[in-house]
Amino acid sequence: MRKHPAFHFLLPISISSSSRFPTLRPCFQASNLLIVIAKPHRSLKASIISSIGILVCAWSAALITFVFHDLHSKALVPIAFLAIVILVSIRCGIASGVIGSAIAALIFATFLYAPVGTPQIANKTARSNIAWMVLGGLSISYLLGSSSGGRQRHN
Repeated sequence: MRKHPAFHFLLPISISSSSRFPTLRPCFQASNLLIVIAKPHRSLKASIISSIGILVCAWSAALITFVFHDLHSKALVPIAFLAIVILVSIRCGIASGVIGSAIAALIFATFLYAPVGTPQIANKTARSNIAWMVLGGLSISYLLGSSSGGRQRHN
């Protein structure tokens, strides 16, 4: 049986109540309780790199929204944004690509497409392009994304 990577170890213990305070002693019987001590899943460096990638996606989406706000042909903007998601997921990790594409979709839906100020999109083409961007960002991040430390790949 494989252990989940988030668990550091499983320690079977027995509780002895012979004294006033119960004591915990390691034992290896099947009928005892299991205490699970989880190790941290990600390091601080990986979390900072992932946060930077999410911020890059959010600021890029805001900048693209500002640039393309007055143009009439803005339906393909989310599909073109996938290039930024590819770069962020390769450099900063899977979580950055997934969360960054979701935040970018919210920014595009709220500030780029009519009605502005709400996450609803009136144009069906723009709505489907936003959905394709989220789906593409999710799949591209998992296919091309690096591990949680950035620039490392697990095979």
